[in-house]
Amino acid sequence: MGEEISSLRKALEQSMREIGLQKRLKTEQLTILWPKLVGPIVAKVAYPAQFRRGTLFIDVVDSVWMQELKFREGELIERLNDAAGERLVRRLFWQLARTQSPELGTQK
Repeated sequence: MGEEISSLRKALEQSMREIGLQKRLKTEQLTILWPKLVGPIVAKVAYPAQFRRGTLFIDVVDSVWMQELKFREGELIERLNDAAGERLVRRLFWQLARTQSPELGTQK
């Protein structure tokens, strides 16, 4: 029974890798971990919007914060990739938010 479960687990993991689901789960995990990785102040003004081909798109409340966060981009990428356990994020793309922050419900 234990051998069958182990084989099933390996097959499932391989299938997830092949269809790209494993990376998708990791990017979702980064979104959940975002406040812890960037700190409470940054989490109130910037949050992940989407992930596409190594680029994490970040919604930011205003251009002043956007400029500040651009200076910290290398550090933030390193934190995100450390949390993911692999070089998942290659670039951050900063954009002015058009919706409310999921954290605070504030208008952007």
